Amino acid sequence: MKMPLNHEETQAIVEGTTRFAMEGDSATRLLVGNLVAFLVKKGLIDQDEYLQETLKTKEFLSENYEPEKESDLKMVENIFNLHINDLKAPD
Repeated sequence: MKMPLNHEETQAIVEGTTRFAMEGDSATRLLVGNLVAFLVKKGLIDQDEYLQETLKTKEFLSENYEPEKESDLKMVENIFNLHINDLKAPD
């Protein structure tokens, strides 16, 4: 029979899972940022135009996305805000 996890074991699992998810999100942000920078450098996209389209998409999702939980909408908005801030950051 399995024994239930104690508080310390549960906390260690949650912290490890959270750290893994955050590292994955950071890696994804770096990859997307690198891709956008590459496309801008190659002259394939205009960074200002891309930023405006990203802002429009965020606004559209904020107004039309109907997730099961309000926190899901906040998560989407936060991800867009991080990406927008990455685009606005100086090189």
